Amino acid sequence: MTHAEELIDEAWSLHVEVDDTLPLWSGELDQIERWFTSSSEATSDVRARCDEVRARLEAAIEDAPARTCASLLTAAAMMRADAWGAAAPSAELTWPHADEGFLGLMHWATNSLSLTTAEHGDRYHEKMRRLPGAVDELCARLEEAAEGDRAPIRRHVERAIASLDELLGAPVADDPFLAQPAPTEVGEASTRRFSDGVAALVESHTRPALARLRETLADSSLPAARDDDRPGLLHRPDGEAEYAEALAAHTRPGLDAGAIHAIGLEQLARLDGEWARYGQQQFGVSDPSEVRRCTASLPGRTSADEVKRDAEAIFTASEAEAPKWFNRVPESTCEIRTTVHGSLAFYSPPKPELGHPARTYFNVQDPTAWGPQLAATTVHEGIPGHHYQAALALED
Repeated sequence: MTHAEELIDEAWSLHVEVDDTLPLWSGELDQIERWFTSSSEATSDVRARCDEVRARLEAAIEDAPARTCASLLTAAAMMRADAWGAAAPSAELTWPHADEGFLGLMHWATNSLSLTTAEHGDRYHEKMRRLPGAVDELCARLEEAAEGDRAPIRRHVERAIASLDELLGAPVADDPFLAQPAPTEVGEASTRRFSDGVAALVESHTRPALARLRETLADSSLPAARDDDRPGLLHRPDGEAEYAEALAAHTRPGLDAGAIHAIGLEQLARLDGEWARYGQQQFGVSDPSEVRRCTASLPGRTSADEVKRDAEAIFTASEAEAPKWFNRVPESTCEIRTTVHGSLAFYSPPKPELGHPARTYFNVQDPTAWGPQLAATTVHEGIPGHHYQAALALED
């Protein structure tokens, strides 16, 4: 292995190590106990490590052969994005979001693991014991943000408080942790021990921790929260600098906000032609603004079953079309699942070692939200989309 290849492998290993949310969303069994880290000290350490590896990657480009330079540049860009992510204000702005923040992630990460062995069950208990530490770190960040005029939007805080009130007010038997299936390869006594342990830890560890989070949101975040007319980074004390740093971490050098905005406007202008052709076919009108209005007024789905049925039909059509576009298609299959937690839609890679297919999840808490965008979301998140991206990489 060459020096450049060793550096690229080191960067990838660090990327996997510092990505707190991926193991939670994907249910990695080798990281069952893991939660996210949001303390200021830990995120500063991550940023320093990523910057140091990026510097070595960039230094190696000068002496690397041309075929290796692209891989080094890609790895360096990944480290730049990871360094930005460690210092980004996500803990302060997005973690309080009831659906896509901490609570949505917690709901998902606590009952979707494919546990099989008694050891997995013990490690799930350990995950529950570690939740208070993760929550306390988040509370500290939220308190810091409130003191520094960096609090999240009010409605996000209010929704998070309402969600916590609902969770904490429900019987322990309805707690999301108790929805986690017991390990599949254990006997009846071990299954009972697992379930009893979960119930005990809900009362001794997880609910007290979530009550502290609710208190922090109500006492610190809510009084300092911003109204809807002051969203985003612009209204933070260092918002413009934070936004410029985010652009530098995720775009090519030399692009500022104005240049990126111009690219977007050019793309929208090109799309107007497509809107006009689509509108003429579907509605008999060709003015792009009117076509968008007509499209937005189309009714959404009426039930979770309807969302699932239509998404599966799109999958079937995509699978039939894909060989015309791709030289290879994955061996792993991908199935549609519905949920009422997390983002509007997201993808979970296959787990060949467990015999599990990939899964594309659709949030059906409000099925009417799924209008004409269902097709585009399905092919983006599932087939071909992220499924071909991830499954082919795993199968190589």
